[in-house]
Amino acid sequence: MSLARPWLLLALPLLAALAGWAFRRRPPAVRLPALAGLEGATTVPRQPLPPFLLEACGGIVLLVALAGPQRIATVEHERREALDIVLALDISGSMGAYDAPDGLAAEEVASQVQAGTLRTRLAVAKKELTRFAEARPEDRLGLLVFSQRPYLACPLTFDHEFLQRRLTDLETGLVPDGTGLAAAIVCGLDQLRESPAPRRVLVLFTDGEDNVDSPLSPGQAAALAEREGVVLYTVGIGGGTAFLRRPGLVRDRFAPVPSELHEDLLRQLADRTGGLYLPAADARQFADALRRIDELERVPVEHLVTRHATDLSTPVLMAALVLLVGGLVLGRTRWLTLP
Repeated sequence: MSLARPWLLLALPLLAALAGWAFRRRPPAVRLPALAGLEGATTVPRQPLPPFLLEACGGIVLLVALAGPQRIATVEHERREALDIVLALDISGSMGAYDAPDGLAAEEVASQVQAGTLRTRLAVAKKELTRFAEARPEDRLGLLVFSQRPYLACPLTFDHEFLQRRLTDLETGLVPDGTGLAAAIVCGLDQLRESPAPRRVLVLFTDGEDNVDSPLSPGQAAALAEREGVVLYTVGIGGGTAFLRRPGLVRDRFAPVPSELHEDLLRQLADRTGGLYLPAADARQFADALRRIDELERVPVEHLVTRHATDLSTPVLMAALVLLVGGLVLGRTRWLTLP
């Protein structure tokens, strides 16, 4: 609660002085020739609430109404500029592999897969990218997938539920096998080229080395990203002991596969654009990599405070008028006294 014109309350002492003067002034009298005829007359007690009190309170309330009483409501909220982030996910055949702890035998891998403890690289990526999207509701996110060639699964959008549905539908083998890093980077740049966002980010997830013939090398694609001001993060999936599931006559077999991850190249691509290379040898490191990117790609938050004032002058003014009129009417009717 506050007053729009609090300086008007400086008139309260003057109002109090006027009220005191009015209270002490000599009341009107009635001249009587003698008091003998009033013997035995009933004494009328003094009114407990004289009209003067109502009028004085009405004057004070009127002054408060003129001072502009108002209720102040303060609303605090945050505002930050949205970023545009494209997620480029490798869906080559090797993304169906299971990253196992070192020293784990094939039989133990089969047991953990059966129990749901071990998941494929693609399953881990889909789960963690869904969490990443949920943690950034104010940003536009896009999704492209690639193996031998890239294709756009979801354009840049604020509709993260649609992006998550597209993630759910992903599986290996949707396009011919291979790992074309340069084409994936260029496709991501095409999505970000017309973006008005203050910062544009491309995150490349892959578990293999570049093995597709292309007129553009991955280094040249990274140079294009640098020239266009796009920050490139690279996430190297796997790199340790991995097993691929092979169908068998009686039961599936789990065969170890060598790592083809070229970490030096991924590090060079990220460094070229001011980004960062993050290893993801297992599910825990994959989650840590996305958490690190989420922390790094946060723009400053602007805290805004909005003040809404609700004017209360009208009800206070009505109360003042009720007191003044009530004192005036009652002083000349029910509370009229003659000394």
